[in-house]
Amino acid sequence: MSAATPSCRAALTTQSFPEDCKKAGITDSEELFFENTMQAGGYRGNKELVKVLTQNADEAVAWLKQHGVEFMGYVYQVYG
Repeated sequence: MSAATPSCRAALTTQSFPEDCKKAGITDSEELFFENTMQAGGYRGNKELVKVLTQNADEAVAWLKQHGVEFMGYVYQVYG
């Protein structure tokens, strides 16, 4: 896993499910999301809390979609 490779989940995405990332041509994993999130925080984040975030992101997005949240249909990432 390369820390330079952005995670589809770590991006502010409109498609956070693994199958949506695949459709967008992005290879992704929970591990990559974890690494990207830790790196973005300068490795100062609480590893256990980041693990909860990365392990539950897909379920959270599914819940949002089930409750009517509509996403824009493309993946993008914000740096800062």
